[in-house]
Amino acid sequence: MGRRRQTERQGSGGQDSEGRGTEGEGADFDSLPLVLTSAEAARVLRVGVREIRQLVDSGDLPAARLGPRRVIRIARSAVIAALGGEKAA
Repeated sequence: MGRRRQTERQGSGGQDSEGRGTEGEGADFDSLPLVLTSAEAARVLRVGVREIRQLVDSGDLPAARLGPRRVIRIARSAVIAALGGEKAA
């Protein structure tokens, strides 16, 4: 039964009939939070968190570093601009 459950859970793996990913399709940027963490931005841009840090540190992705831990927060508009959707404010 365990193997069957694992197979059922995997299902189509978030893919359509042609094997393309279906998660996040349709570019529904309005559903994104106004401010994203580095992990959230990485997921949207489909890159690693390390790449996000490098983009922020180089100035290629506008972001703020906050608090003593210097956590990264990225505006939704900056993520959309990185995709070529519009200019970041």
